[in-house]
Amino acid sequence: MLASLVPILAFAALLMWENAQLQLAATERGMREIAAAVARTVDKELEGTIAALEVLGQSEHLDAGNLAAFYALCDRVTRQQGLANMLLFEPDGRALFQTTVPFGTPRPPSRRPEVFERLRTERRPVVSNLFDGALTRNIVAIYVPILREGQVRWVLAAGVRASDFGALLRGQRFARDTVAVLQDQNHVIIARSHAETEAVGERVANPSEGTDGWLKGRLREGTEVYVAFTTAPLSGWRVVLAQPVATVEAPLRRWAWQLAAGAAVAAALAGGTAFLFGRRIAGAVAGLVRIARAVERGEHAPPPLQTPIAEVNEVAEQLSAAAEQARAREQDTALRERQAHAMGQVAHALAASPDLDTVLRTAVNAVRALVGADSARIALVDESGRLIIRYSTVFSTAMPNGFEVQRGQGMGGLAWATGKPVRTDDFLSDPRFRDSIYTPIVQADRIHSCLTVPIATGSAVVGVIYANQLTIRPFSDADEAALVTLADHAAVAVEKARILAREHEARAQAESASRSKDELLAMLGHELRNPLAAIANAVHVLEAEGVPPEMARRAREIIGRQNAHLAHLVDDLLDVARVTSGKIALVRRPVELSQAVRHALATLTATGRTERHRITVDLEPVWADVDETRFEQIVTNLVGNALRFTPAAGVIEITLHAIEGAALLRVRDSGVGIAPEMLARIFDLFAQGERGPDRGAGGLGLGLTLVRRIAELHGGRAEAASEGPGRGATFTVTLPAIPAPRDVPSAPETTASRHAAARRILVVEDNADAREMLHHLLRLAGHAVSEATDGPGGLEAARRERPDVALIDVGLPGFDGYELARRLRAEDAGLYLVALTGYGQPDDRRQAMEAGFDAHLVKPVSPEALLAAIHAAAAGGRAT
Repeated sequence: MLASLVPILAFAALLMWENAQLQLAATERGMREIAAAVARTVDKELEGTIAALEVLGQSEHLDAGNLAAFYALCDRVTRQQGLANMLLFEPDGRALFQTTVPFGTPRPPSRRPEVFERLRTERRPVVSNLFDGALTRNIVAIYVPILREGQVRWVLAAGVRASDFGALLRGQRFARDTVAVLQDQNHVIIARSHAETEAVGERVANPSEGTDGWLKGRLREGTEVYVAFTTAPLSGWRVVLAQPVATVEAPLRRWAWQLAAGAAVAAALAGGTAFLFGRRIAGAVAGLVRIARAVERGEHAPPPLQTPIAEVNEVAEQLSAAAEQARAREQDTALRERQAHAMGQVAHALAASPDLDTVLRTAVNAVRALVGADSARIALVDESGRLIIRYSTVFSTAMPNGFEVQRGQGMGGLAWATGKPVRTDDFLSDPRFRDSIYTPIVQADRIHSCLTVPIATGSAVVGVIYANQLTIRPFSDADEAALVTLADHAAVAVEKARILAREHEARAQAESASRSKDELLAMLGHELRNPLAAIANAVHVLEAEGVPPEMARRAREIIGRQNAHLAHLVDDLLDVARVTSGKIALVRRPVELSQAVRHALATLTATGRTERHRITVDLEPVWADVDETRFEQIVTNLVGNALRFTPAAGVIEITLHAIEGAALLRVRDSGVGIAPEMLARIFDLFAQGERGPDRGAGGLGLGLTLVRRIAELHGGRAEAASEGPGRGATFTVTLPAIPAPRDVPSAPETTASRHAAARRILVVEDNADAREMLHHLLRLAGHAVSEATDGPGGLEAARRERPDVALIDVGLPGFDGYELARRLRAEDAGLYLVALTGYGQPDDRRQAMEAGFDAHLVKPVSPEALLAAIHAAAAGGRAT
C-alpha cells in the first residue's frame, strides 16, 4: 500500500518543482518588464527637460545678444521646473552665466571638456553621470546644443537633483519589499527607492556586465535578492529591481511543506484508504497540472479544486492566486507602458506647441488618451485672477468656453483653492458637493465620476484639468498620477506659450515704436525742409541786386512767417513732451471762453489761413477756470486741423455752448473725414490719416494729442466723430463751466511792444550769426552793445564794460552760462542777467533762477519778448 503511494508522491514532487520553475520564470519576466517600464519613465523625464531646453534655445534674446533678458527667462523656468540650476556655455565650455548666482558673476569654465567635444561633434543632447556641483551636491547635468545655421553656437545645460529621481522611483507602484535602484554609466547610485540618503553617490561593487539581465545577489544591507536590470537608451543609466529571495521563494516553501504533510497523511491512511482515495488524489493532482499549465500560458486559472484533501485544495488556491497575481502584474505593466508611451508623445507635443491654444487642445485631448475619460476640459486663471474654461472636448451649454469657475466651489474650484487633486466616484451622491452651485451643470452634462487636477507653477495654481465619466466608473490612483504628470507638463507649456506671446507682443510694440520713430523723423524732416527752403529762397532774393522794394518786403514777410512756423513746430514738440510727462504748469483763472475763441480765430485770420474756407461761428458766453493761453491753443489746433483737412471752399462750423454745467466747444468740418480704423487712435501721438505723396495736409500729428491732454489737465475731455471718409469730422471738447465772477481779473500782459531807455547791454553768445543779429536788433532799439563768445570772455567783458543788462547763452565754451551768472552775480549784485536757452522746462527755469539769472527766455526769442526783458531790467523786475 505504501509502495503504491511512492509514485504519486514522486509525481507530485516533480509537478511542484516544475511549478516552482514556472513561478520563478513569471517573476523574472514581470520584474524585467517593470524595470524596462521604469527605464522608459526615466528617459521620458529627461526628454521633457531636453524639450524645454530646446525651446529656450530658440529665444530671440539669444539672437539679439541680450543675455541679461535670457538669464531672467532661464531663471524663471529653473524655478518653475524645480531644476537645481541652468547654465549657458560657449561651445568650448566657457560659462556665460549660471542661474544660481547673479547675472554677470564670473564662472569658471566647465570641467568636462569631453562633453563639449561630443556636443560639437554629434550635435545632440548629452546626459552626464552623477557629480557634485560647485553649489549643489549629487546632481546630473543635461547638455543641449543650440544650433545656428547647422553649427553649435551655444550650449544650454540644466542641473537635475538626484533626489528628483528618487522621488520618481518612490512614485512607482512596486511591491512592498521591492527595492529599485538607478545607477549612472559608472555604476554610481543616482537614486534608490529605500534608504536613499546613505546609498546615493556609492559605486556598486562588482557590477554585472551587459545591458540587461537576471541574477541572484545581495543588497548593501546584506539581504539575498533576485535582481532584474536593464539600461535606459537615452541616458545609458541602469535601472535595477531587487526582490528578496525569501519573498520570491516563500510560496514554493509552503507548497513543499504542504506536499510533505499530504504525503504523511497519505502514508498514515495506508491500505484500503489509499486505494479509495487514490483516484481522488490523482484527480486533484491532475487539477493541479491544469492550473500550473494555465499559469504557464498566462491565462485565468480554472476554478479552485474542491477535493476532500485540504492541503491539495490549498495548493490549488495558491496556484490560482499566483496566476491572477501574474496576470494582474502583466496588465499593470501593459497599462504603464501605454501611459508612458502616451505621456512621452504628449510631453513632446506640449513642448513643441507654439501657442497657447495648441497647448490647451493638446492637453485636453491627452486626458482622454491617458485615463479613458468620456469628456475633458481645461480652465486657466486669466490676468484678472479669474478661473475661466478655455477648451473642452465636447460642447456644453451649461459650462461653455468662457465660463467662470468660482474659487472653492465644485470640483475645479476646490482643486484651484487647495492646489491638490480632487476625485469623486459620483458627484451627485458625494456629500462634499450636496449643495454645490454646479449640481445643475453636472446634471445637464450627465457627469458622474470626475477627477480634477490643478496646473501649478511653483506655489501658484494657474489652471485646472477636468476628466469626466458619463457613468459611475471611478478613476484610480494611477489615473490621478498620470493626470498630475500631465498637469506638470502643461504648466511648463502654458508658461512657455505665455512667455512667447508676451515676447511677440513686445516685439510687435517695439517694431511699431520703431516705425513711428521713422515716420516721425521723415515727417519732421519734411516739415523742417519746407520753411527752411522758403527762408533760403527769400534770403537769395534779398541778396540779389536791384530787388524791387515790394519784393524785398514780401521776402522779409516770408522769412518772418516761416520762422514763426519753425518756432511753432518746436513749441508743439516741447508741449507734447511736457503734457505727456505731466510737467506742464497751468496758469488758471476765470476766462470767458467765447472771447478766447474769437481771439484765437482772429490770430488765424490775420495769418491768412482762413481765407480759402467759409467759417461760421455760434458762440455763447461761457465761463471756465482755465489757462487762457492753453485754451486758445486747443481752439487753434482744432480749427487748424479742420483747415488742413478740408478742401478750399469747404465749411467749418465753430460752436460754444453751456450744457448741464459744462462748456461744450465743437468744431465741425466738411472735409475728408476719418476712416473707422483711424478714429479709435486719432488722438494718439503722431497719428495721422492717409495722405497723398504731396503731403498737402502737413503737420506732425501732434496737435490733436495736445488738445486731448490739455483738456484732461483741465478736468475735461476731447472726442472725435466721423461718418467715414468724405463725410467730414466733428471734434468736441468738454470743460467744467463756472458761474460768471463778479470781479474779473485782468489778463496777464503777454506782449511787450514798449521800448526801454537806452541801456548798456552785453551779449555772450558762441553762435556768430545769432550774436550778430542780436547785436543789430539791440542797436536798432537804441542800446549800446558789447559782445563775448565764451564764459571767460563774458566775465572779462563785464568787468571792462560794466553793462546794465547781460544776455547770456546757457551753453557756452570755457564754462557754461550758469557758472558765468554765478560769478557775475557775486561781483555785481545790481547787474540784470537774462538767460537765453533752448531748454524751456520748469526745471530749466528753476536752475536758471538758482544760478542768479533775473529772466529766462526760450529760443527763438521774439523781439517783443527781448525788449520786454530789457524793460523789466529798467523797472527792476523779473521776466520769463
